[in-house]
Amino acid sequence: MPQIQIGQTVNFTVGQFNSISRNQSQKDRGTWFYGIKGNFELGDKLQGTAHLIWAMLPVWPGAGGVLQITRTGPTDFEATGGGGGQPPRLEEWNAASRGYDVVAAAATGDDFPHRLDEAGPELDIPGHPVAAVTGATPQPKPAVTNNGAYGLDEFFALAEACIDKAAQVLERKGEQGWTITTENMVGLSQTLFNNSSKMGLRAVKTEEPPVVTEAPKDETSPPPNNNPPASVQEAAEMVDNLFH
Repeated sequence: MPQIQIGQTVNFTVGQFNSISRNQSQKDRGTWFYGIKGNFELGDKLQGTAHLIWAMLPVWPGAGGVLQITRTGPTDFEATGGGGGQPPRLEEWNAASRGYDVVAAAATGDDFPHRLDEAGPELDIPGHPVAAVTGATPQPKPAVTNNGAYGLDEFFALAEACIDKAAQVLERKGEQGWTITTENMVGLSQTLFNNSSKMGLRAVKTEEPPVVTEAPKDETSPPPNNNPPASVQEAAEMVDNLFH
């Protein structure tokens, strides 16, 4: 497991998904353990406690950005970077579904506590949409409920829809120069399915409009008028029309 040693400085490049995952620590029960995918000289995933995250968030550069991180003590870190990037997405491993659930789409400091029963600190995160655009107080996160169990057909329809959506997203990213792997495809599909099923969403098939066909036109000539003439004048006109 890659670890930054006390006194060591590393350059870490944030991964393309711009996300941080959390799990309950196996060594120190009751605490969170965090991981950030990316690239640096010690591996492809930077791992540590919330203290590491607290140092990184104020200078978070977003996907592809570079952070210089120095560990100055057992729980002390210093980080420098460009800042102002899109805030990271916070995910949590769901052992039951064997996938990640999204905890916060644009995480703030209070989303990163050290202990499970605590809240994280208030941090000034440049580029965060709430702080930089609206200045509004973050609203409580709504509880997510499942609206009912899925039938087998509904289950497969939702899974298929999530796979199709993931393929569309990654295809666009590939056109932008991203390197797309099977792991990316599987991970994004699983995340979409986990969160969609948690919210009780169902795939809705678009019904094709009915084909409207016109009744065949009767192109035959109308039947002749066999009614007898009502007067001598009408009879004369009928005879006259036969010869014109």
